[in-house]
Amino acid sequence: MERAYFECVKSLGTKTKSAVFAVFGQGHPYFKLLFEESSAGDMSLSQLPSELAHGGVTLLDRSHEHLVRKHLHEMADITKQFLMRVLFRIAPTEKVPSWSQTFQVSMSTADPRSTLFSTTETVFPKGTDWKLRAEWCE
Repeated sequence: MERAYFECVKSLGTKTKSAVFAVFGQGHPYFKLLFEESSAGDMSLSQLPSELAHGGVTLLDRSHEHLVRKHLHEMADITKQFLMRVLFRIAPTEKVPSWSQTFQVSMSTADPRSTLFSTTETVFPKGTDWKLRAEWCE
């Protein structure tokens, strides 16, 4: 039973390495962060979840808590980039696009009692007459 578990964990690490290699490509800084010890002597980021799960690292120890907090942002960034590349099928050589911060929804209504709103007037055609019309009122 124990041998089967450790063979699974070993193959899991191998599969993780191959997935990271396929998604980010050879020589990517994330590959080094995930699978090599840091220059400060910290464990690789791929070892951290396992150490947390098996009690090698506990958040009760201040140095362990500092280790986790120090690498939390890196782990979040790697996870985000990994998921973006996988979901949108972005090749390792391509740059991940950034969000333009704009979003549009087109709506139309034939009922004059309907109320629509907008947070900006730039979405409306220039020179639009905004005066109320008698046929709109009942």
